Amino acid sequence: MDIEKIAGSLNGYLSIYGIRFLVIFSTLFFISALFIIKKFLSKYSSLKPILLIVIFLVIIILGGLPFIYYKMPLEKSNIISVLLTLLPLLFLFFAFIFNRLSVNSISKGKKIFSISSFISISLTVCALVFVLFVSLFARPYVSLAGLQEDTVIEEDSSFKMRLTVPVMKDSLNVVISPQQEIEIKYDFVANSNHWIDGFEVVPTENCPADSKIVVYVVGLSSMFPGSKVHEQSLEFLAPTLPNISSTNFDGITEEVNVEKDLEIQLDKSNVISAKWSIEIEPPVENDVEINGDKINVNFKSLAQGTLYSVKIFRANRIYNAKTKKEVSIQNQKLIKEFSFKTISPPGIKSFNWDNISLPNSTPLVVELSDYVNLETFTNLYKIEPSIPHSISIGTNGSSFILSPKGGFAKDTRYTLSFLKGLKTRSGGFFEQDVPVSFRTAGLVKVITFSPRNGIYGVKRDTNRISVVFDQPVDKASAETRFRMEPNISGTFSWNGNTMIYTLSNSLDFYTKYTLSILPGVVSVYGIDSNQTFSSSFTSEEQIVILNVPQYYQPRGFDCNLYSAKMALAYRGVSVSIEGAKASIGIGEDPNSSWVNEYGTHWGPLSAFVGSYRPVSVRSGWNAAGLAEEIVKGNPSILYVYNGSSQPIGAFELPGGFTGYKGMHSEVVVGFTGRPDNPTSILTNDSWRGRRKYTIGSLY
Repeated sequence: MDIEKIAGSLNGYLSIYGIRFLVIFSTLFFISALFIIKKFLSKYSSLKPILLIVIFLVIIILGGLPFIYYKMPLEKSNIISVLLTLLPLLFLFFAFIFNRLSVNSISKGKKIFSISSFISISLTVCALVFVLFVSLFARPYVSLAGLQEDTVIEEDSSFKMRLTVPVMKDSLNVVISPQQEIEIKYDFVANSNHWIDGFEVVPTENCPADSKIVVYVVGLSSMFPGSKVHEQSLEFLAPTLPNISSTNFDGITEEVNVEKDLEIQLDKSNVISAKWSIEIEPPVENDVEINGDKINVNFKSLAQGTLYSVKIFRANRIYNAKTKKEVSIQNQKLIKEFSFKTISPPGIKSFNWDNISLPNSTPLVVELSDYVNLETFTNLYKIEPSIPHSISIGTNGSSFILSPKGGFAKDTRYTLSFLKGLKTRSGGFFEQDVPVSFRTAGLVKVITFSPRNGIYGVKRDTNRISVVFDQPVDKASAETRFRMEPNISGTFSWNGNTMIYTLSNSLDFYTKYTLSILPGVVSVYGIDSNQTFSSSFTSEEQIVILNVPQYYQPRGFDCNLYSAKMALAYRGVSVSIEGAKASIGIGEDPNSSWVNEYGTHWGPLSAFVGSYRPVSVRSGWNAAGLAEEIVKGNPSILYVYNGSSQPIGAFELPGGFTGYKGMHSEVVVGFTGRPDNPTSILTNDSWRGRRKYTIGSLY
């Protein structure tokens, strides 16, 4: 038979140990009171009922003193415990009645009193046996006072435990998980220093949020010596940390006001164990305020036109339960991440006086990049030089209009400045002074000519000359003051402030033309011109190239022969290099023959070519002469220095004849420029292909 199991099942009827004490105390007290009444009061038959009731109430009060002393409320559900304490009182009440009825019959009264005494004594014995059995043999268990397992507790609260049976304090060992230092406060039985019927676990730190807390109680055993020792664990939950439900930046990524702060709405009130931190890039100084379920992040100085990324972190704060001082930070995690771009600084899109001349009475209209209110301009703009004026905002809401009283002065530079700090409706502001400058019409000036001054290579078919004035002018006065040298006839037309002269003939090749506007051009708004404006350009070069084939020499020193081969091929004559050598003859004198490892001079070469076509030999010739022959369709063989052989100059050949270091031959096939004034000569080089010589490099 498992005595501990039976005692444990009965133990549930007297779950509060104080009630067990009261059962015994009350029963003994009422039995004692019964005998006292029998001994001293039963012979007074003249006692009135009212006095008996008073005596009865005094006994009840005296019997209830232990309840007041222990201050333990009876559990409403434990009806049996209540009845056990009241049964002796009921029997005592019946004893009073029977005793009162039996005053005239001594034998009958004694019998009734004996029966009631027997019942009371039997009840006392049964109560004592029941309580002793339950108390000695029941296995003790621990329960949470006022809580159930898996209940969410306060984040830094203590845990009150109740024992079903008193145990020895020294036999218990209490451990909490997650592990930390704890303080144990014991509830001793009847002021004992050893037996306890409950205890309180007081953690020194708060338990980590979102965790399961387990209290292990080791060393539990019944009061009977030699009973088995067991252990018990109780589980409950630490509070969960709040999460972010929304922010005032949700869905907002562009055009954010720099004065906007971050407001975070939590799904529940914040707790001490939740530590929030904000990371913003680029860094911005900020203050974080937490109030209930709201977190306000006050940005000190967001920059305009900047893309920011924000990360919101939440960590588990471990702190001292008494001082609330932070001990450590655990499990930091990213809760929310977003980005936004602040509104760009306002700027100036355009203004009507920008590089244009207008009537001096025309208001200055500045188109801003954002909407504005008129009152925001108070003391935040200035016009220099200062003039009487009024300001207004255009119907589009973004135009600033400055209207001069009496008009702007001629030939004057004005500067309108929007000062630092000027705000727009969207919250953007000027980070520095932003000026707008313009000049009213003064002396007539030519802004540009087309073709532009100094340009080289203008196409011959260019048929339009244009002159751009800086302001509206009288057209007739400008046309009569236009000059072109060399002159080409044409007609005038206009496009705004641009005068267009359309040529009736083409430009000549490689000719410098000069355009002029003489003084006296009449201004519409400003002052007539008083100087000459000039510009010049040069037309394109003429390019003439004969269709002379390009041959390349596979060996050195054959350039003379390959030049002759290319020149004759242009005339339809085909010769071989070996045939040319044989025709010229191989010898030691380059003035009469072909010299191996050197070549031949112009005399033998011209004789060879002349055997097929008429030729002429010229020395000290100029580039214009070469160009004239090209125009006639005649290529020329040119003897030049190859540009690399050293040292330069004459030297003695093996046969004793004079040679020239770096002697080289190329075929002149074209030119650029005009025939009478060429700018370059084009050749076919059997060594390097097509070459272009400037006139200076030929001499």
